[in-house]
Amino acid sequence: MSYTHQQISESFFAVQSFLQLKQYSTRNSNTLKCEFFFKNPNHSYQHTLETESKEFIENLSFVLHSDAFKTEGYYQPVWSAYHMFSWDETIEELSVELNNKEFIIKHI
Repeated sequence: MSYTHQQISESFFAVQSFLQLKQYSTRNSNTLKCEFFFKNPNHSYQHTLETESKEFIENLSFVLHSDAFKTEGYYQPVWSAYHMFSWDETIEELSVELNNKEFIIKHI
């Protein structure tokens, strides 16, 4: 699936907002402890989330790595330019859908 420049930018800013909430760098690599929530069935994990920023065509993009993604069957790095992240500022949740499964990520 291809996304518009605006959708890619919104996904990037969602991850950026998540990192900035706890004053993590948006230009350097980060390793942070997060809680991952899933629905159907309801369960959660506490795992580390590694982030790095990369150039992607005309945009910066974040690349995210976590064993939580692998536990749920998604083994590739998760690029914010290829997967549309959303940020809910009121409840401080970052979410993304991978393999038809919604991942909700919160800071611990």
